[in-house]
Amino acid sequence: MTTDDGMFDPLQGGRRSPARSVRGRGWRAVVPVPGDAPPPPAAHPTRRKPVARWAYRDKDGALLGYVLRFDGPDGAKDFPFLTWCEPAAGGPGEWRWKSWDVPRPLYGLDRLAARPEAPVIVAEGEKAADAAGELLPEFVAVTSPGGSKAAAKADWTALARRRVVVWPDADAPGGEYADAVYRVLAAIGVTATVIPPPADLKSGWDAADALVEGWDEERARALVDQAAAPPPRTGVDGSPERKNNSGRGGDGASPAQRDRLVGIADEACELWHCPNREPFASVPVDGHLENFAIRSKDFKRWVCGRFYDDFKTVPASEATEAALRVIEMKALRGALHETFIRIGEGGGVVYLDLGAAAWGAVQITATEWKVIDEPPVKFLRSAAMRPLPVPEPGDEGVQALRPFVNVAGETDFKLMVGWLVGAFRPQGPYAMLLINGEQGTAKSTTARMLLNLIDPRAAVLRGKPRDERDLAIAAHNSWCMGFDNLSKVNEWESDAFCRLATGGGFATRELHSDREETIFDAQRPLLLNGIPDLAARPDLGDRAVVVTLAPIARQDRRPETEMLAAFEDARPGILGALLDGVVAALSEIATVEIPAHERMADFAQWVTAAEPGLGWEGGSFMEAYAANRAGQIEIAVESDPVASALRAFAESVRTWEGSASELLPELDSFVTGKVKDSRAWPATPLALSNRVRRAASGLRELGIDVKIGTRATTRDRKRLITVRYSADA
Repeated sequence: MTTDDGMFDPLQGGRRSPARSVRGRGWRAVVPVPGDAPPPPAAHPTRRKPVARWAYRDKDGALLGYVLRFDGPDGAKDFPFLTWCEPAAGGPGEWRWKSWDVPRPLYGLDRLAARPEAPVIVAEGEKAADAAGELLPEFVAVTSPGGSKAAAKADWTALARRRVVVWPDADAPGGEYADAVYRVLAAIGVTATVIPPPADLKSGWDAADALVEGWDEERARALVDQAAAPPPRTGVDGSPERKNNSGRGGDGASPAQRDRLVGIADEACELWHCPNREPFASVPVDGHLENFAIRSKDFKRWVCGRFYDDFKTVPASEATEAALRVIEMKALRGALHETFIRIGEGGGVVYLDLGAAAWGAVQITATEWKVIDEPPVKFLRSAAMRPLPVPEPGDEGVQALRPFVNVAGETDFKLMVGWLVGAFRPQGPYAMLLINGEQGTAKSTTARMLLNLIDPRAAVLRGKPRDERDLAIAAHNSWCMGFDNLSKVNEWESDAFCRLATGGGFATRELHSDREETIFDAQRPLLLNGIPDLAARPDLGDRAVVVTLAPIARQDRRPETEMLAAFEDARPGILGALLDGVVAALSEIATVEIPAHERMADFAQWVTAAEPGLGWEGGSFMEAYAANRAGQIEIAVESDPVASALRAFAESVRTWEGSASELLPELDSFVTGKVKDSRAWPATPLALSNRVRRAASGLRELGIDVKIGTRATTRDRKRLITVRYSADA
């Protein structure tokens, strides 16, 4: 029996109240126990004080919870769990008489981790495990919580690749426990042996009894030497047990079902994992392979469906859960593959998932594109994904798209097509497409059509995200993201959109976990539309292609259903024309040079390389893109009162140097009193410094060099700001 000082000390004043025995599902066990948790209760509310208790710890020695023993007045024994729990609805945690979630931890994980090469002895119960460890110091002793009937509810994967001997109790439940442990270990590739109980011993005799009786290591070692694989289980008549067509054993136990499920996955699936160590399976469906996360509903339905086809019954949920844990382990030992959503890449070849039921794709090389049945990369799909049409060669090229988008001019149309071609690039950074226009210019309809040429899905346009987690989850499940009818873009949204388009991860705590962190590290093409000028924020406009839709005259308006039907007819040819541009980009990318200082140079280089495939004159996209960026810089500067005042100040004084405290009154004369009294104007020198730093890159594009120096080492510690009209430099 292990000990922990203070385990049964009375709770101190001001601490949480003692745990209560509560039925229901409103609480979940948290592992490991937080370091600031108070001591556990000294007694059970009805059973009083325990006669023994055992601390469960993880491989690092962190406390996971306790199993306790209570003896009743009638001699009955009870072994409840005591774990640290938190309410599912949120709020402070407390100690509760509640089990861990399945799979439960083994007793002795810390000892296993400390002695990775030692053989393992599995006993039935914590008391017997402690005794077995004392009698056999060569071994690491472990057990599973919950008694002889709960072996399948534990996570045994820590015993993989170990030599394991099972020391069962000398009774029928002990034999059942040994058989259950043997089967679950066999499912993870461990061939255990089982000690036959010595003859003429009392029922229930175990390692703890051997220790009390004075056994020593030599005698216990001799018993271990007799261990062997267990004989086949027998029925009541002594004949070998037969399995029925359900895949269960003759006694109705579920390990056989679990083994059958694991066997189905082994035989039919390719098990593998991604760089984030998420386990996946490639499963056969109607003559092709589909890729599922092993914990997904799709994989669970598939493996249970195959089980039903073979055995004409549905596997028990406990057996299914145990099988999924084993299959996950096998996948983590399998091959490593990158995963892709809609656009994939391998060996310099780009693949476009068509999203159809047969899981075909378009293979795009530097010489051609063609539809193939079995792409060599691992595509994943969400339930919201919808199919693309099979692309077709078209005589009109990308001009076939022109009748469906009412952009203000050919320059904007070229920018729109350039963004589309850029979205087929398998790696970012990506430019954002911002669609502006007054009410009634078909912004939403245009956005849907563009997105349906790349990544069609249910609800292809969505409202603005509530927070970064929502944005990250959306990016995890889709390739190209569209946000509709934005009235403004605030600071955190602008930062998040920029990070998603040009690179940067989102980290969040994994659901129902205290230590595990989920990382969303992705780059995605983005489309935003709205009535106001969405590029007013300099950081957003700097990464964007902005197009303006023209007003639609009353006589030119068409019913949306009619226009969408015509678009569907043209969509295969438009997609084929865009793929022609991707082929050219792959062919010409190495020969295209873009000025190193050009913003979004990777995007600009890719679209410039695509020009021959799109039928454009060389350099025409860069001309349109440069003019578009210059216009956005003007808008960004005009929209920012600090940037606008700095521009006017620089044009007036030509050159100036001083602190933020000295600059603030200088700029006051270049803005109106209404602006100075508004929240848009900085109230302090520190606020001014931050605004100057944000405006500097846009002003530099307009010939105004603004620099904020390092803080001086003199007593006044001033930080100098230099403003210079660069034409005078």
